Amino acid sequence: MNIDLLNWHLPEAEQRANMAAVHIASAEDIEALILPAKRKDCWENCAILLASLDNSRLLPFLPRLMEWYQDMNWPGFEIIDRRVKQLPYNTLQVAVADALRKATSEHDSEWHENLQSAFDDLENGDNEVSM
Repeated sequence: MNIDLLNWHLPEAEQRANMAAVHIASAEDIEALILPAKRKDCWENCAILLASLDNSRLLPFLPRLMEWYQDMNWPGFEIIDRRVKQLPYNTLQVAVADALRKATSEHDSEWHENLQSAFDDLENGDNEVSM
């Protein structure tokens, strides 16, 4: 998969055509779409492709998707946030708790605060996450 073809600086029609041509065949392809290093200009389109995956393909990558919450201003964040909040409540609850522990261990207070803010309904025991 050529991540460069997902660059938001390309003409919009070319971006759409490139995204339509992407074939996400393997776990490696999915992994490559999650916050590709030094390719922030591709993150929005990567998020769109990730959001299109069904739960069974997306769930194994939930811990990595939680990394998008490190900065709520990152390209693609809102797309990932909406998609993640459609995942099963119990699975999401575990993933958020794990991400909070990781943020704490890495002394990343912004990530921790972002997770708490985005998923405050989970902490309150609500069975639905607001969107």
